[in-house]
Amino acid sequence: MQVPVSNIDNLKAFIAVVEEGSFKKAAERLHVSQPTVSFRLRSLEEELKCRLLFRDNKKFQLTEIGRFTYQIGKEMLGLDNQLERYINTRLAGDGNRLVVGSGSTCGVYLLPHAISLFRREYPQAHIDLQISNSEKTLHKLLNNSIDIGVLGTTTKHEDIETFKFLEYELVLVAPAGHPLASVGIIKTVDLKAYPLIMREKGSLTRRIIEEALRRQGIAIRDLNIVMELNSTEALKVAVESGLGISFIAPWAIQPQLVAGNLVVVKIEDLSIRREVCVCINKRGILSNLGEKFLKFLRSRRLGKELQKFEGIISHPVNRWGWSEVR
Repeated sequence: MQVPVSNIDNLKAFIAVVEEGSFKKAAERLHVSQPTVSFRLRSLEEELKCRLLFRDNKKFQLTEIGRFTYQIGKEMLGLDNQLERYINTRLAGDGNRLVVGSGSTCGVYLLPHAISLFRREYPQAHIDLQISNSEKTLHKLLNNSIDIGVLGTTTKHEDIETFKFLEYELVLVAPAGHPLASVGIIKTVDLKAYPLIMREKGSLTRRIIEEALRRQGIAIRDLNIVMELNSTEALKVAVESGLGISFIAPWAIQPQLVAGNLVVVKIEDLSIRREVCVCINKRGILSNLGEKFLKFLRSRRLGKELQKFEGIISHPVNRWGWSEVR
């Protein structure tokens, strides 16, 4: 017996409830009321003639059919999103459109430069750059809402293929005139003596910094953290204003270094390394433009351009590296 899902909104409501863990958060995600989410979920269960989930100690538990419906539903929504974007692109007469998602640091400071270089070779290319955190970017990629994701972390999701793009090291930055500006090199333990500005709790950058410090025997509670901010731009402004020192991606501070407003302070026994990865959905279909942009991201030419930024360190790997694609 064939049981079709005739209303895609009902399926979206069910998937949102599963992923958000509550009707309230699902409603916020879908921009509808909570009763609407409940109604759509009931409608889906009535249409499928089975129960998809039930409450257990105020938590949601998926039934066996619910788990299968969720897995297949995710694929259906991904294909629906991809088909809708394809049709809209064709109707608009724009077959040269590509949607790229990225985190804030790479999306603000690196990708615009890369896209500009790419459009010199393909001037008709229209690339939409959507900037959000890594979690949201990954979600968009899984739903085929974007074609390519550039993330500041690796992912082991079975539907995502990940390629190493570049590796870099976060640097300690101080304002001109700061006591550390003329020191040259310090030890990790010396950080305890100065006001420190950090990224917000829960951010990937914050976790990486904490782990690196922990390996040197420095707990986060041992530091004099005077401010927590949620963007690289905010960190730069705070440091320039003399509020403290901070760890920042090297390419984000080039103008300030050239102008002499900021100074990089070297730390003898501390290395905070990060990776940037390019991700594609294995179940998605890249357009010709998407394939060309993907190849460009792997090119030696782009690698040399990005290496002009102080502190970026490229590490070619077997499947993905600037030294392999000319």
